[in-house]
Amino acid sequence: MDGSPEDKESVLKEMEKNLLIKPALDYFREKGYNKFIDRMVQFHLEENTKQLRNISNSMFKQELKHIKNIQKYVPQNDMNTIIQADWLILTVGMRKEPLIISILLVSPKKVFLLHTSGSLKTATEVKEHFGDHVEIEFYEIDEVDPSRIYEVTKKIFEDAKESNKKLAFDPTGGRKAMSAGAAAVSFYYSIPMVYLHGFEKNMTMMPFTEQLKLIPNPYDKFGDLQIRIIAELANRYNFADARDMVDIVIKNKLIMLRGQLSILKEVMDGYNEWDRFKHSDKEKRPQISDSLKEALVSGFNLLQDCVKEKIKKNIEFLKKLEQTWQEGERNMVDKYRIVDLYANILRREDQGKLEEGLALAYRLFEMLPFYYLKNKFKDVSSTMKNEELGKLLKLDEEMVDNPKDKITLFSMMKYMKKGLPDDKKVQKLNEYYEKTQEIKEGRNESLFGHGTHPIDKKQFDKVRIIVENAIKELIKDFDKLLKMAKFPDFIEC
Repeated sequence: MDGSPEDKESVLKEMEKNLLIKPALDYFREKGYNKFIDRMVQFHLEENTKQLRNISNSMFKQELKHIKNIQKYVPQNDMNTIIQADWLILTVGMRKEPLIISILLVSPKKVFLLHTSGSLKTATEVKEHFGDHVEIEFYEIDEVDPSRIYEVTKKIFEDAKESNKKLAFDPTGGRKAMSAGAAAVSFYYSIPMVYLHGFEKNMTMMPFTEQLKLIPNPYDKFGDLQIRIIAELANRYNFADARDMVDIVIKNKLIMLRGQLSILKEVMDGYNEWDRFKHSDKEKRPQISDSLKEALVSGFNLLQDCVKEKIKKNIEFLKKLEQTWQEGERNMVDKYRIVDLYANILRREDQGKLEEGLALAYRLFEMLPFYYLKNKFKDVSSTMKNEELGKLLKLDEEMVDNPKDKITLFSMMKYMKKGLPDDKKVQKLNEYYEKTQEIKEGRNESLFGHGTHPIDKKQFDKVRIIVENAIKELIKDFDKLLKMAKFPDFIEC
């Protein structure tokens, strides 16, 4: 670079492409601190390792003054997702600078420095830097023996539990074996793990580019057998059992995982309520969709991302069910309830509860002509009598039998056929209705009717196909809505 403004701007444009460098440049530009921008450009262009370290060391005091302000310019800063720690554990290597910056960014009340005999000097320099402003304790460990890290961390963890303090672990300093041991202990105890990340060149950090990152805990995924059992129960729609299993598991888990398990319990409870049609319960406050939505936005990570995406689609559908709820209406019929009931039938089929599924299928078919009438005439009530339906369809009085009786599926189909003889959809519904008559006899002979005969899969499938075809005649976006209404696979997405 020859020093011209044009050359400098081209270098800065290149630097800004790096998300670790850009926040500092944005901050310095806004504040007018051009001398710091020049030093960052100088670092960016330098190739000599010794000179890079000289630049880094010479700017350290300035870094300490500005690093916290620079974090505000980091988009979606990971600091916002980190539990603000009362106590911070750090492994100590041969450099004090990253440790000091980590402590500044986390702002703990107490710090535990896990050092080796070789890095005691570094730990001492860190303690001297903060003086009496931060309480610091030293623990000597072996750089190639993670078992000592475990012993020390376990003691600190137990003290934190007893003192109701929140912990975080930073393994940035030290050798790889120390970091590996720290990670294993941190993940096992569900202690949030952070590390200092920045733009490096020739193993030297560019001044002002450090950002604190949160390392997701892999143990929070489905590695835990007990959590997998909960997911297996959920996949069989045994949500009440899954919820109760969470209560058993939570007693044996460390305190920092209990919050995650409590959220998982909320998810299981929400799907249990939905599976029981509690979305139509006016007493359900908060609504099921609100409970599920709150679970997903609260840093929940026990379920895979693809499962959470499916839950979001479920919430979208569930919200429609809740919004269409009508107070005082005993027989609510709308396309969302029709699709929801059909999805429930499919779940009963998966469980092998064919009698229950068949009963629901017949009930669903009863809803379809009523749904069609409501959409065609609007002024239709579930308590309507035969004579009222006759007037609505403009039938002569002598064409209506038992005028004072409440309408049934039989009378509804009969009068719709008479009153709407040219209506193609009514004709199709009537065709499907005729097919249900032999099915009705099978249902009456079943355990959910008046008999004791079990329903076989062939009978069930015959009903389900009739009902599905009838729904598709009336609801054009049925397939899309059904996809939204189907519950997720909690393991395989």
